Amino acid sequence: MRPESELTPGPWKYDPDKCAIVSTTVYFVEPDDDANDEGILQSIVDLTGAFGGTRADLNCMVAAPDILAALKRLALAAAARENTQGDPMRLLEVQAELREAATAARAIIAETEGAKDHEN
Repeated sequence: MRPESELTPGPWKYDPDKCAIVSTTVYFVEPDDDANDEGILQSIVDLTGAFGGTRADLNCMVAAPDILAALKRLALAAAARENTQGDPMRLLEVQAELREAATAARAIIAETEGAKDHEN
């Protein structure tokens, strides 16, 4: 069993047969090629109510909206950086926004992974 502070390796996918989000690389029951058994992928979230992941998995899922917002902000700032139309003042503004967006992203990462420092 993985420690609660360890994120289950991705990628993850939705398995409609299980009504669950599962890891595509971690098995609850390992496959057995000799028996032609595909194994059972580790469920991260059983969407019927059970949770089979770690605390780090939960932190990552809970942070998903913030992560998406940070990625959008970084993408917008990066795109703006490429289109300053030669205006040095605009370049400074865009660089400042990119720095702020990166700082926000680092804060989300620290918050999402922060459980590592506070467990056990």
